Amino acid sequence: MEDFKRLGVDSVVCVAVNDEFVMEAWGKGYHTQDKGLLMLGDGDGSFTRALGLDQELEAMGRRFSAYVVDGVVRVLSIEAPMSYKFSGPENMLRLLHAPSTPQT
Repeated sequence: MEDFKRLGVDSVVCVAVNDEFVMEAWGKGYHTQDKGLLMLGDGDGSFTRALGLDQELEAMGRRFSAYVVDGVVRVLSIEAPMSYKFSGPENMLRLLHAPSTPQT
């Protein structure tokens, strides 16, 4: 979080297609409030669907990370199904240091 704050990032938000109670439990389990991470549930999947990132999978949906400034997506990293290579915080920090390098 400190690295993101140094780059001028106001908020880091975790969104998942789950209800608010699941997100709250995850947040408590990982102590996200202590770290300044906001956990938001997309209970009906409408936000994820609006981004075009919904899909039918038995085990897990598609992971992504986005850097958004005043409602405009500046950096978007979308994972292949069942993958976790690009959407992690380390990769987002790298992209924010070099925003002209697209990675999806």
